[in-house]
Amino acid sequence: LHNRTHSFPTRRSSDLAVRQRLPWLSIVLFLSLLTSLIFSFFEDSLQTSVVLAAKLAVYLPLILDMAGNTGTQSLAVMIRYLNTPDRDTSKKVMGKYFLREIGTGIIEGLVIGVMVFALVVVTNLVTGSDPFGKISLATALVTAFSVIIALLASTLLGALIPLGMDKLKIDPAVASGPFITTVSDVLTLSIYYSISLAILLPLYQAL
Repeated sequence: LHNRTHSFPTRRSSDLAVRQRLPWLSIVLFLSLLTSLIFSFFEDSLQTSVVLAAKLAVYLPLILDMAGNTGTQSLAVMIRYLNTPDRDTSKKVMGKYFLREIGTGIIEGLVIGVMVFALVVVTNLVTGSDPFGKISLATALVTAFSVIIALLASTLLGALIPLGMDKLKIDPAVASGPFITTVSDVLTLSIYYSISLAILLPLYQAL
């Protein structure tokens, strides 16, 4: 039998973990209020078309989840890189890295965007709506386009946030996770509702 030394968490280490994490969770709690503010900002416009508001609500969780997952993936890759002993955070290396992330975000956005477009068309077909009508196609296109932009933005955020934390000498593993989730939600909501209301609202009001 081999002798093994196990290091169990102690009360002191738990207290330290709480002191490291709780301030960031508290900050994120207040940042989360931005989500409510965004809904309030678009509330008046949404009240002019109950049908559009319902349509946007159907696909909102899908867009938020996809953007959040993409941002988390990008964040994990960056944190793993920052923890390697031979890391290089020079402008030249980071410039190449972010160009790669932009390309990744665009490709992922296009693929997921096509899938979302098909999903919206199928949903309209199942619910008895005309899947190829003017408004149905416009809704599918806007939703797909919003996904593309949201995924690209979340991919970049996932790389930028831990890098910024590292530059500020803050442990990115502790602070980045809560930030990417909240900031991604706020940005995705803004993108989705801004694009949807600008393009779809006139169409739905004309019904």
